[in-house]
Amino acid sequence: IILISFTALVSGIFRYKIVAVASNSMIPVFERGDAVIYEKINNVEDLNVGDILVFQHNDIFYIHRVVEVVYKNKEYMIYTKGDNNADNDNFVTSQNDVVGVVKKEIKYIGYPTLWVTELFDKR
Repeated sequence: IILISFTALVSGIFRYKIVAVASNSMIPVFERGDAVIYEKINNVEDLNVGDILVFQHNDIFYIHRVVEVVYKNKEYMIYTKGDNNADNDNFVTSQNDVVGVVKKEIKYIGYPTLWVTELFDKR
């Protein structure tokens, strides 16, 4: 049962998905090697300042906090920042780039994923 549940979380076939944290940009909330469970969202209208998002920018996934949401020209623009970063992210996240909102953090469980990714990543 545990294996099936974990597989479902990793694959994302349900409403919730788990992902490893790859940097320390969100210290002290969570750090590299932790994992977060996020809830997939389709409606960014419900986002609030302070929510922690999982989103994509230039094919890279980020886990950062919402600092401002602006509705302009019939589109939501989301400004984000890592808690451990001095400045806001130097890009604006569009509503189409939002993947989900973080609901839970699990300490250290993301390390195996990071190790395997780094082993095969040739960047």
